Amino acid sequence: MRIAYDISQSPLTPPKHIRHKPQGNEPNFDLRTHLYRMSGVDFTRVDGLGVLTVQIILSEVGLDPSRFPTVKHFTSWLGLCPGSRITGGKIKSSPP
Repeated sequence: MRIAYDISQSPLTPPKHIRHKPQGNEPNFDLRTHLYRMSGVDFTRVDGLGVLTVQIILSEVGLDPSRFPTVKHFTSWLGLCPGSRITGGKIKSSPP
């Protein structure tokens, strides 16, 4: 594992929500710190992204997002973009 950022030089901000006990498949160690150390960005500050979601995205995409030309391509790949084939309030087609 490549360590990209030194935690002692750029400390991690406190988490938004503090949980005392892991939920579901969440690990019982500080995964957030490890993800921050690898990427240099605290993705868990984005609303709706937990440590497991960030781990999955980083494992799928990696640390080099250059394969996505724009943010729109990335959100489409994530499946966050709704089908936009609507005209006059009627759905013309929907994604499979």
